[in-house]
Amino acid sequence: MPAHATADALDSVPRTMPPGWGVYGAAPNPHQPFDVAVIMPTVVRPSIIDAVESVYRQQRAGRIQLLIGVDVALGDVSRLHELLLSAPEHVTPCLFYPGYSTSQRHQGLHKARDGGALRTVLSYLAHAPLLAYLDDDNWWAPHHLSQLMQAIQGRPWAFALRWFVHPESRRPIEIDRAESIGPGRGAYNKNFGGWVDPNNLMLDKRQCEAALPWWSIPLPQDGTAMSADRQVFKALCAIGTPGETRQASVFYALQATDVMHPQRVARMGAAYDDAGRRKKREIARTTLLLACHGGNRHRLAAAVKAFAGPLPLDVIVLDYGPADGVPEWRHSGFNHLQVIAVRKDGPINEAEVRNEGARLAITPWLLFLDHDSHPLAALVDWQAQPLQLGRWHRPAGEGGTTLCCARTAFAKAGGFPVSADGSLADSCAGLQQRLLADGEQRVPWPAVPAAHSPRSEIAA
Repeated sequence: MPAHATADALDSVPRTMPPGWGVYGAAPNPHQPFDVAVIMPTVVRPSIIDAVESVYRQQRAGRIQLLIGVDVALGDVSRLHELLLSAPEHVTPCLFYPGYSTSQRHQGLHKARDGGALRTVLSYLAHAPLLAYLDDDNWWAPHHLSQLMQAIQGRPWAFALRWFVHPESRRPIEIDRAESIGPGRGAYNKNFGGWVDPNNLMLDKRQCEAALPWWSIPLPQDGTAMSADRQVFKALCAIGTPGETRQASVFYALQATDVMHPQRVARMGAAYDDAGRRKKREIARTTLLLACHGGNRHRLAAAVKAFAGPLPLDVIVLDYGPADGVPEWRHSGFNHLQVIAVRKDGPINEAEVRNEGARLAITPWLLFLDHDSHPLAALVDWQAQPLQLGRWHRPAGEGGTTLCCARTAFAKAGGFPVSADGSLADSCAGLQQRLLADGEQRVPWPAVPAAHSPRSEIAA
C-alpha cells in the first residue's frame, strides 16, 4: 500500500489487503497536530462505509484524522478505498494493516476479540490531543464531535448518548436510557459503577494515557473477551469526572449475538418490530446537485422523485433566486434534502453555485442535473450501475449541462470555470476540457430531454 494513496491506485487494489500504512485525502502538514482523531478498528464489514461517511459529515470539528485499523479483511476493500480517496478536505484518513491480526480471535496474541491491540496502538499513533472511537457497524450524527469537543473543555474525558438501531433495517428505534449513560447510573452501576460505550467517548489522551493500554485487556473472568471497554471506563473514572453532551448523537446497531439483546428487544416491544419492517437504510454513493431558480420547484420535485426514490442518493438543492418556496416544500415532504441557500448582491453565476454545492458533498460521485430536465427511467437505471474512476459522463449528444464525475476528478479539475458572462454552458464546456486534459475518459449515458410536463402532473 503506498504511503499516500491516489486515485490511480484503485484499479490495482486486490480483494485481500497487503500490509502497510496508507494516507488519503489532501496531504496535510505531517508536523501539525489534528484537532481530533477518530479510532476505527474494522474487519471491513460493508457497514464501514456508513461509519466513514458519518466522520466525513462532521461539522465544526476542525481538522480530523481518521485512523482505520484492519484486524482482518473479511469484506471487499475496494469500496472502502474508493471512499477514502474521496475524503473531504477537513478529514485525513489513515489506513493501517500490519498483515496479521493482533486478536486471539484470529490467531493473534492479544485477548480482546474486538480488535486485539488496534485501539491501543492507534490511540498512541493518533496525531491529535482528543480521541474518539467508532466501530465499523455504527455511525454518528454530524454534530457528534463538535458537541463532545465542547463538553470536554476543562475535563479529561466526555461522552454522548446513543440511539439503538435495528440490525437489519438500520433504522433508529429509541435512545438508550439504561446502559451507556455514564458513571454512577444505569444497569451497570451495581457491578461496574456505570458505563459508557466506546462509540460515545471522547478523551484527552494527554490526561488519559493511563487508560489506553486497557483497550486490549478484557476482564479476567470474561469468557467472551469483549469487556476491555469496562477496563477503560474504570481507568477513566479514576482519572477524573467527565463532561456530558446530554445529546444522543451515536447510532448503535444492535447485535442478535449480544447477551443483552433479548432484554433490549423485550424493553422496546413493538417499536423494535416496527423499525424492522421499514425499508432498509441504504448508503449514498452519489450526490445529486440540483439548482432551483424562480418558478422551477415543480421541475425540481420531478427530478427528486425520479432519482431519490429508487436510488440511495444524497441530494443538495442549490436554492438561488428568489426560489419558488423551496424551503417550505422541502420541510413538507423532503426532509432528507440538504438545501443550500445561495444569496448575494448582484447577479448569481450558476457555475459558482454548482461549485459551492460540490464543496459540501462527501460522496465519491457528483451528478449535476439541469433543473429543467425531466429524467428518463433509463437514466435512473444507468445511475444504479457501478461507476468507474477515470470516467466521466454526459448524455449522448449535447445534453445541456447535465454531467456526472468522480468528486476527486472534479476537485482536481478545479470545478466549473466561472465565465465572465455567466454562461453555464461555457463553464460546463470548460470543465469537460479540463477533465479530458487530466486523462478522464468521457462515456455517454442516455439522453435527458427538457421537461414539458404540466405542473399538476409532477408537482410535489
